[in-house]
Amino acid sequence: MSTITVTLREEHLSRLRDRAEAVGTTAEELVRANIEAWLVDPPADLDRITDYLLQKNRELYRRLA
Repeated sequence: MSTITVTLREEHLSRLRDRAEAVGTTAEELVRANIEAWLVDPPADLDRITDYLLQKNRELYRRLA
């Protein structure tokens, strides 16, 4: 198993923690479960969203490489 780090705005982290608490789990577990579900059954427009994000951040990715 691997680990990744994601940076969130404080307000989003607070909302994530609130939602996790509401369903009786941790923020980390809620994110993990949602990512796994998303990977198993991706939304129909996943390719469009991915293409948009890659194009939008192409220069940033080039600089980081």
